[in-house]
Amino acid sequence: MTAITAIVLMGSLLVGLRYGGVLLAVATNTYQFSSVYGNSFAVSVVLNLLPIVYLIPKMVMRRLHYRFTVVDLFLLVWLTGIFINVLRSYSLDAPGEYLARAVFFCGCYFVLGRLLAAGSDRGYGYLREFAPAVVLLSLFFAMLAHDISGQEIHLEAQFDSTGNDVLDHTGRLAVGEGNPVGYSASLNTAVSIAIAFACVAVFCRGVLARYSVVAAGVAVALLSLASLAAGTRGLVLAMIAVLVTCSIMAAMWRRPLSDRLTILVVGLAALIPLYFALPPVLMALADFAHEYLGMGEENPIRMLASVLADSDQASLDPSTRGRLEFWYTGWKLIQESPIFGTATDYLMLTDFEAHNFFVEQWVFSGLFGLIGSLMLIGSVARSALRILSTDDRRTFLVGIAHVAIFVGFLAQAQFSFTLYHAKMMFLAAGIVIELNRGLRQQAALRLQRKQSANVGRISEMIPD
Repeated sequence: MTAITAIVLMGSLLVGLRYGGVLLAVATNTYQFSSVYGNSFAVSVVLNLLPIVYLIPKMVMRRLHYRFTVVDLFLLVWLTGIFINVLRSYSLDAPGEYLARAVFFCGCYFVLGRLLAAGSDRGYGYLREFAPAVVLLSLFFAMLAHDISGQEIHLEAQFDSTGNDVLDHTGRLAVGEGNPVGYSASLNTAVSIAIAFACVAVFCRGVLARYSVVAAGVAVALLSLASLAAGTRGLVLAMIAVLVTCSIMAAMWRRPLSDRLTILVVGLAALIPLYFALPPVLMALADFAHEYLGMGEENPIRMLASVLADSDQASLDPSTRGRLEFWYTGWKLIQESPIFGTATDYLMLTDFEAHNFFVEQWVFSGLFGLIGSLMLIGSVARSALRILSTDDRRTFLVGIAHVAIFVGFLAQAQFSFTLYHAKMMFLAAGIVIELNRGLRQQAALRLQRKQSANVGRISEMIPD
């Protein structure tokens, strides 16, 4: 398996030197590649840095100008909050690494996203390269993990002396129950794009070619199976959030304001029965995962359904109970220092994990981080509304695909993700915000031309 992965890696990198989207798909699967080589730190660093050191200079050479915006200012404020807590630390080793990760995984990938959407095609060429590559790589690692987990199950069954049904407790398709979030980050990205394309195919006829519609349907089916078998409840909730968001966005595209408000009201109203229907649907999915995907009968999806149906069940689930404890600890740290946050070395020393995006930013970077995070989310939401009005089908497709990625990561980030796995979330935010800036610039140019034409007609009407 290591040999096969090495061939896939080298082949993808060679293709990625020509097609930047393929290179970013490799970077999205950094955790999978590095884990095959024993969680090699060197492999992880190289694959994460390649898009930055190779693609950004390449785009700058194409004379793509980077325009500083208000969002950039608030991201700098957020990084300043992290930097302050790094300086408050007694040791700079681990805190310095956290700051470097934030700069590269968030700041540099945000800049890269904006540059990708600043070209004449508004990122459409990149999306055509990235979407199939990240889907294929994610499915490759799902099949690879399925084979590895099957071998582990066979060995455990051979050496199990307790007489327990090992297959019932350890069977899984993707990575397994309690898998590292680095794996579900790739699945999140791939399935979010596939869902966005499927929603466009349903609500926006003519945007996708027929072969793309078929490919999107197949990708949704296969990635949904892999995501379900991964045993990550946050990923399941992220898929639901992406489906709802993309369905509403696709239905709203090029519609007048009155129709958009109607669609929004209907969509929000549909969430009420969806909430009550979700537990039995999740129970059915849990039964399917147990019966056909080899997951244990008491798998995380069944526990999620139980928690949604009865909040008292949260006390019986160790994972849910643990997250409640993390959030309580984080809130106590926020109360102790709400403005500047907590010194980074203390958080590293105590292995603090917030398991919530907003709590994490408030703790690690103080009020600066919370405000910066809220501004980023607000800017993406505002940009998404403008994308709904564009007549450019390619711009809309790029926009909805990256709104889907952003929403998918944001949803899962409320339960598991940290900054270490959020690079695609920030890259997607950069693309959506840059698309908005480009659309505003085009609207301003059209207005200027219209005013110039009106002035010309008026001057012709005035006699000499």
